[in-house]
Amino acid sequence: MKNVADYFEELVKIQAPSGQEEQLIEHLAEFCQTKGLSITYKGRAGLLIQLPATAEGFPPLLFNAHLDHHTNDSIPEPIFENGYYHSIGGQLGADCKVSLAAMLRSIDCLLTDNMPHGVVEWLLTTREEEGLVGAKLFDKQLITSSFGYTLDAPGRVGGYLMNSETHVTVSVDYLQEVTAESLPLTRVLRAAIHRIRHLHLSDKLTFMIDRYQVEQQQNGSEALQVWSHLQAEKNVADVLQELEEIKRCFYEAGSQYGARVDIQVHVTYPGFQITKEHAAFRLFQKAARNVGIATKPVKEEGGSDANILNEAGITTILLAAGYEAPHKPDERVSVAELEHLVELILALITCSRGISIPAVFQK
Repeated sequence: MKNVADYFEELVKIQAPSGQEEQLIEHLAEFCQTKGLSITYKGRAGLLIQLPATAEGFPPLLFNAHLDHHTNDSIPEPIFENGYYHSIGGQLGADCKVSLAAMLRSIDCLLTDNMPHGVVEWLLTTREEEGLVGAKLFDKQLITSSFGYTLDAPGRVGGYLMNSETHVTVSVDYLQEVTAESLPLTRVLRAAIHRIRHLHLSDKLTFMIDRYQVEQQQNGSEALQVWSHLQAEKNVADVLQELEEIKRCFYEAGSQYGARVDIQVHVTYPGFQITKEHAAFRLFQKAARNVGIATKPVKEEGGSDANILNEAGITTILLAAGYEAPHKPDERVSVAELEHLVELILALITCSRGISIPAVFQK
């Protein structure tokens, strides 16, 4: 039977940049067929694999990772030295192949050692690096678990993230016919910014104008495009409510100077907050203690599939998977961390018997 390092070496050889995960999906589907596993979903959003329960009293559990990896368009040459895997040339892809390897090894152990467990679901998504696309496309109603874990944060196994900000992008387009009386559109933008600064926005909310661009069009009109974003430790509904006040400032400034206004809003990822009373966290702490893994909260910028799953009502804690320096030439992971991740996954599964699931989820 392969160990987790064998699986990792195998997966690193399969290139799967965002939007090109087909070969990896087929490889994993073949693994499922060999092991007699049920594939609940296989498609453009990724894979949902289900391991049926072998005993009663266990809640269904979800484990999530993404299939794609960041790339610099060079083929990685994995090297193992001093207990670590790293790569020459292309990026290693430890984010998220470490998690995939640990999942495959965990499945092997569950099947070979006849460990009692409940239903275990493995959601593997596509195009995560492009903006959590696979998780957004996936039909979450196919998932039977009410809680689970996304294995997609850097750092030592035992790290966890219980909350995440909402992130929203806002694109504003101003357009005006240029006349002798018209003022530059940058003046309109300044007027909008002046209004925004006088809003009483929440302390937990940050609005930033990233850049803007002015263009003189051939028909004699002037266009100005503004790219901005908003992030807050609040749920989507509350963020969008405050965003309406910001939009009003852009509209009023345009109206004042006779410019047409078009505003486009896109929720990059919704925020979430999970309480320490939830079963997902209590189980995580119990499992980590059982295998001697120290736990600590971590801070991670950006979103993950956990944001999308939490918004869908599936309480999902983001866990560190053991790799270091993701998306960088010196990305690496140790065999020890690979093995710790397998130990934690198995402990989460086998320690879950009888755990209660209170309804304390908060977005």
